[in-house]
Amino acid sequence: MGYTFLPLLIGLMFLLLSRAEVRNVALPTGLIFIVMAGLPGGFLLRIFLKGQTAIVLDRKGIWVNTSPLSSGYLLWTDISRGELVVRRGGAYIGLDVHDRGKFRISRFNLLFNRYPFVVTHWAVGDALTGLWVYIRRILENPEMPLELGVLPTSREPTQH
Repeated sequence: MGYTFLPLLIGLMFLLLSRAEVRNVALPTGLIFIVMAGLPGGFLLRIFLKGQTAIVLDRKGIWVNTSPLSSGYLLWTDISRGELVVRRGGAYIGLDVHDRGKFRISRFNLLFNRYPFVVTHWAVGDALTGLWVYIRRILENPEMPLELGVLPTSREPTQH
């Protein structure tokens, strides 16, 4: 929340406390900070100031942290369907759940993306397609994550 209030306070200070001789610079600056105080602006400021993990996959589920109202941890068994959606402006993975009442649902995602949970291309980059292949395989075969071993963290091939 502090990432949203900080730009708001700075913007209000510029608007309210500026003197007449600097008002032509202070007004636009204050308005920029107030716009940054919105949820997307606060989220972008948080990303720039603090590196964070966007996605974590494990045997039990997926942790989604790619939007200001991130859903947190979704169990594989809670996910009812998913889809890789490609649009003019980019692509995203949309995920829906069986019981939406158990989760904090983003109305923005539902309105603009048709899914309550999304993993956007800008959040994970070129890994989006490979991530979707993996998620789709799990959704098609729910027993698969339980059969997996520990995934290696290095990119070197392992010898058996």
